[in-house]
Amino acid sequence: SAVAELGCELAAALSGKVPSGALVVSAPLTSDTKPSDDKQLLARLTAVVAGALGVKSSSEVATLSRARTLAATPGTLVHLVAEISRGELRVTADVYPVPRSFWDRVRDPEPNPKAHAFASRRLDAELRTFFPPVPLVAKHVDKASTSEQTPVALACGDVNGDGALELVLVGRA
Repeated sequence: SAVAELGCELAAALSGKVPSGALVVSAPLTSDTKPSDDKQLLARLTAVVAGALGVKSSSEVATLSRARTLAATPGTLVHLVAEISRGELRVTADVYPVPRSFWDRVRDPEPNPKAHAFASRRLDAELRTFFPPVPLVAKHVDKASTSEQTPVALACGDVNGDGALELVLVGRA
C-alpha cells in the first residue's frame, strides 16, 4: 500500500539519523480534496513511519511548536508534514533536536532540522478509503461518440502522469 511504501522510504532516507527514543508527530493535513477523516489518515501514517523507524508515535496532530513540547522528554522530534495534492500524497519528515535545558532553549529556542526526507505516492485503494464515497447518481451526463461499435474494455486513470484522469476505450481492432 502507499502508506507502507511511504513509511519504508522515509525510514530508509532517515536511517541512522534518528535516535531510538525519538517521537513521531504529524502536522495538520493540507489537501486540495478533503478526506472524510483526516485525523485517522494521519494517525495511520504516523504509526507506520514510527514503526518503520523503530520509535514511538504520538496520537496527537500538532503544529511544530506543539510537537516540540510533546517531544521534550524524548529529546528528538520527527515531524511529518503531509499534503494531498493532484491525486498524490506527499510527506516531508524533518528530524529536530529538542532543547533540554533552560540555557539550551535560550541559546537556540527553535533549532533547525538535523535531517530531512521526502516521499510521495499516488492515491491508491487504501488511501481512497479515507475519502467520502463517490455518489452513484450523476447530476450531469456527458455523451461522446466513438467509431468503435463493439468496445472490449473501458478504463479511467492518469495515463500520462499529468495529474488529470483520461478515459481509454479499447476495441477489437
